[in-house]
Amino acid sequence: MNQEYRLDKEYTVIEIIRYNLKKWWLALICAAVCAAALGGYKVVSLYPYLEKDAYENIHQVTATLYAQQYSDESAVERVTNIMRMAGSYRAYELVKEKTGLEMDYQSYQLVFDIMQGEAGDVATIYLTYPVNIGAFSIADENAALAFTNAIIEATDELSQELVGKKCFLVLDAPYLSNEVKEVESYSITKDDFQKGVLKAVTAGVLLGIIVEVVLYSFWLILSRKPKSVNEIRECLEVPVIDDIKKGNTNEEEVFKKVALFLRGNKEENADKKCVRINCMPAQCPKKDVALKLAMSYANEQKKTLFVDLSTENRGAAYSISRYILGEEEMPKPDALNSYLDKVCRDTAEEKGYNIVMNERFEAYLNEKGNEYDCIVVNSPDVIENADAYAASKICDKTFVVCARTSVDNETLYRLKNTVSADGIAIEGVLVYEL
Repeated sequence: MNQEYRLDKEYTVIEIIRYNLKKWWLALICAAVCAAALGGYKVVSLYPYLEKDAYENIHQVTATLYAQQYSDESAVERVTNIMRMAGSYRAYELVKEKTGLEMDYQSYQLVFDIMQGEAGDVATIYLTYPVNIGAFSIADENAALAFTNAIIEATDELSQELVGKKCFLVLDAPYLSNEVKEVESYSITKDDFQKGVLKAVTAGVLLGIIVEVVLYSFWLILSRKPKSVNEIRECLEVPVIDDIKKGNTNEEEVFKKVALFLRGNKEENADKKCVRINCMPAQCPKKDVALKLAMSYANEQKKTLFVDLSTENRGAAYSISRYILGEEEMPKPDALNSYLDKVCRDTAEEKGYNIVMNERFEAYLNEKGNEYDCIVVNSPDVIENADAYAASKICDKTFVVCARTSVDNETLYRLKNTVSADGIAIEGVLVYEL
């Protein structure tokens, strides 16, 4: 049968939805942040236009003309004729001659307004200054008065030239005036303001949820670390012995459960005087897991041997490295207490040889099995070398220990692939939430 070989975790749509639903609090935070941002922006952008009228001070020159009975036409028609004369191209040329200013005809028409008043025979000229149109400008009141007088004079000359007699009298000579006018601008009511802010907040809530879902989904797909303890169980396809939360100080009770889990039933151990257990770390910063398990068995008054294969222990008198190589007699274990002894390895003495895969190491464990009720082997990390797999081959039970925030999915899958290929049985996994 072909064994499936996997190196990465693939999430289904259902799993992504389930993980996102578990992070509802993160969606609420994103929704609140986006709602505050969009709502705040809407408040700042709309508040200046909230039922506010803007005004500006207008500087003007004003002059009033009275139309005489120069024809049989009505008053409206006579005033209209005067207004058209004032805005004509001929009047424009005369004003240029009088003022010496350079401007085009369109600019001339934009400079002033002439309107018929309530009285049918009266026309009023308005010139607002300062004026800046291209190269043409009227900077102050003197220039504005002079330009208005030029318009009146040019219109008078033109009207006499056309009609043959004086058509109007100056009722009010050009004079300065200031007027406060309301500026036409965008304004909204308070109700419209509240509706606009509410829409922005609603849009922010929806945007925040969408952003959270998208970003968290991408993180799920791209992140290489398991998102939950259950995901570690799925990768290794073994039971979770326990999940040790961060800050859990009652580890003694945890290792009692680990010892009980690995002990097995009486029928299973009926023909075994000694049970050999291998601790297989996988990217776990905790280095004393196997020792705490050995201490738990010793506390049950079981004669226990702790075999430490993971640390250096340079020059230790209870190192078995030279004994496994056949260079000296079997060393005496280090007695940690009445029920717990310890031996270790010294890699400096091994001269590059692999003592774990040496037949004398298995023979050593077999011999010690006659003296002890339990042997706990502390293997090196599976990332460092293959000693953990070799130790599992000669032990009765093996369990994995890892930290969820340290181990990645690839390591878990590689471990699973290796033990499946080598026929190694993993009893369970102990997970630290660090």
